[in-house]
Amino acid sequence: MTTNDSPQQVMQIIANSDLWSHHFLPFLTFQDVAHCEQVFRCIDKERTWERLCARDFSLHTQEAPDNSFRAIRRDIKEWKQIYRRWRAWHIHTHHVTTTQQGYDAIQLYQDIQAFYIRQQQQQRQPRSYQESLAPALNKKTLQSWAEHPLVPSDLVAWYAVCGGQHTLSRNNSDEDFWAAFLGCYTCYDAYYAMRLVDAKMVGPMGVHSQSNYPNIHVLVAVCVGNPRLCLSVKKDPVNDPHGRQVRMHPFGETDQNFIVVGDQGILHYLQEYVKRLTTGMFPIAPPPQGPGFVLFPDTGDAVSVSITHGIEIRASARWFPTFSDNNNQPWQEDEEGLNFGYSFRMRKVDSSFGGTCQLVSRHFEFVNGHGVVRRIDGDAVVGKQPLLFYTGSDGRDSFGYHDIGPAGDNLVYLDTVFTYQSQTGPTAGTTRQDTHGAHVRGYFRFIPGTIEKPNGPTYDVPFNPFPLTVPFPFY
Repeated sequence: MTTNDSPQQVMQIIANSDLWSHHFLPFLTFQDVAHCEQVFRCIDKERTWERLCARDFSLHTQEAPDNSFRAIRRDIKEWKQIYRRWRAWHIHTHHVTTTQQGYDAIQLYQDIQAFYIRQQQQQRQPRSYQESLAPALNKKTLQSWAEHPLVPSDLVAWYAVCGGQHTLSRNNSDEDFWAAFLGCYTCYDAYYAMRLVDAKMVGPMGVHSQSNYPNIHVLVAVCVGNPRLCLSVKKDPVNDPHGRQVRMHPFGETDQNFIVVGDQGILHYLQEYVKRLTTGMFPIAPPPQGPGFVLFPDTGDAVSVSITHGIEIRASARWFPTFSDNNNQPWQEDEEGLNFGYSFRMRKVDSSFGGTCQLVSRHFEFVNGHGVVRRIDGDAVVGKQPLLFYTGSDGRDSFGYHDIGPAGDNLVYLDTVFTYQSQTGPTAGTTRQDTHGAHVRGYFRFIPGTIEKPNGPTYDVPFNPFPLTVPFPFY
């Protein structure tokens, strides 16, 4: 085609879809295409914009964000509209994110909102969880994140959709404290609640309230309890140019004292976590443990489930990250091994062996990574000897427990499992990379009726062995 060609000749060339698609379109901007389609009516507009979406955004499906970047729309029929919406996304994120990152971030936010709404409808989760999520950063604020050399692009994509969680204040309730997006647990002196930082308040340079905070990593989440840990990411030109490692380290420490808890970026880390929420792996704790996503697994291969004499026992463990004052070995992973927390959830599931029974004692066997067995026998659990009950009337099954014993509160909890949690202490032969088959086995001893008024002899309720492992990614 030359400048001497007539308009008719130009139209004939453009009408040839093969010539247009393979010899002209690859060299035209979207503005050029918009001008061409106004002049040359013979252009296959839909096919042209579909090819532009594939070329500029690697997009092959008719999906695009809504105007708020909070939801993915799948009802858009015109490829030109899809192109405009994704172009608006890239402009909003200052051209540092990919289309896939945008899709993943928006879909993740949709999944979170849908999950929160379902839990509220089932009255299993207070509204404060949903309200704790901070709004997306505006374009100007987002620019400071996008331009910072340490900030990974997938974190920019996430903050374009959700700004983390609102910062806690002294006026916040315990319910707000446990509304930690990345889960929580309590066990003796451990009050762990990993909460997303408020991106608008923190900013990419670090924590403004601490002028001595080392600007060597980008905070993503902070444990507002004990131990004081945090999650961070950073782009490292040599070792991690895209910032795909998610790191856990003591709050305020340099990034020399970190462990990697995820290696596919912060978006993937959050996606995998939400999958665990939606599948029930991390359940919402009932009273009296308090609201919160409990990080002791409730489903999956690492969970022991057994039913004996009408009593169901679910048990699982998790590594309790702890660190020392030893700069050469900040994480307590020396020859003594890892410290694990373990959780038992027990309830009566039928009345075939009597409607009530009371916990008398326990027998545990801790098998470390060298195969050495440590046995523990004791009365009750942490001073509690719950009375489990089960009733079935009017077509409705009901279970629960009466919290009695020296440390019990003497209250009755309906439709609630009894939970007992403790720690293994250092377990020899275990590391984060390999725990060498370490596990826990044993049984609980119950008596039908009550200890004061038994209805028969005691019986043992064994629980299936459960492993002491450190999954990856780790939450």
